[in-house]
Amino acid sequence: MYVLFDQPFAMLCDAPAEYRKYPDIMKFLSAIPTTFDDTKVLRAKRSEYAIMAKRKGAEWFVGGMTNWVGRDQLIDFSFLPTGKVYMTDVYLDGKDANTDATQFEHSTMKVDNKTKLNIRMANGGGFIIYVHQ
Repeated sequence: MYVLFDQPFAMLCDAPAEYRKYPDIMKFLSAIPTTFDDTKVLRAKRSEYAIMAKRKGAEWFVGGMTNWVGRDQLIDFSFLPTGKVYMTDVYLDGKDANTDATQFEHSTMKVDNKTKLNIRMANGGGFIIYVHQ
C-alpha cells in the first residue's frame, strides 16, 4: 500500500518493537519516499488487482495488490532506462500467506529493462520491489 496509495504523511501502525523484528522490511520502509517524480500503471483491473511503478530520482518502487483471488502477474521492467542494471529488493507473499498473512519472502536480484519477473500474489496479498543502484 505504501507504493500504490499516495500518502504524504505515511505512518507505521504498530509498536516500534514489532518493526525491529524485521530489518529487511525496515530497509524498504526507510527508503520509500512520500512523494514521487513519476508514476506508471503497469497492469490493473478494477476491483481485482493493481500493479504500479513509481520513481523518485533514480530509484523505482513497484507494488502490487490483489483482491481475495490469488493470481500470477508478469512484471515487465521495460520502464527502466536502457543499458542500466539495477539491484532490487523483492518482497513477496510467503508460501503460506493464504492462511498466514505474516508470511513473506525477501530476496535480491539484478534487473534491467529487458527483465520479466513472474510474481505470485496470495489471496488478498501483494508484493513490493525496491529498484535501486
